[in-house]
Amino acid sequence: MAARADRSSPPTPSDPPRQFIALPDGPVAWTDEGQGPTLVALHGLPGTARDFRYLAPLLAAHWRVVRIDMPGFGETPVTTAPDPSVEGRARFVNSVLDALDLRRAVLLGHSMGGVVACAVADAAPARVAGLALLSTPGLRAHRLLRRTPFGFFSRLLRRRVVGTAMAPV
Repeated sequence: MAARADRSSPPTPSDPPRQFIALPDGPVAWTDEGQGPTLVALHGLPGTARDFRYLAPLLAAHWRVVRIDMPGFGETPVTTAPDPSVEGRARFVNSVLDALDLRRAVLLGHSMGGVVACAVADAAPARVAGLALLSTPGLRAHRLLRRTPFGFFSRLLRRRVVGTAMAPV
């Protein structure tokens, strides 16, 4: 009989209380846990920083994990970043990194958070030590998805996010 894989139970979820920083357009909710090099987690849309509650304790064993509630989700008001475009979200993330005095970090993006992470890397490559992308849309959408009747999504799918691949750090 073949040996069975270890099926340990999932880690205890981590949901530290939100901290808040002030940006010119409003407050930003974020969490901070662990020690080591900084990893900033960007959730998908819709979603919140809480989406990383099972992954964060595993990462926090080796990393300082900063989770951000994106504007309009979790406890960050939509008015905190009035520009909802990918570039606007990237500027928002850079503003948060500035406010937290994070000069360089690995960005972990889930779904649309991965698209934003790529845009941050494109806009400020010296600030990004690396990218980790989870279920992030590709740079070229599947041909059936390109025919979506929703104008915003159709334009988003045709948009170039990153021009070149990033090399390992």
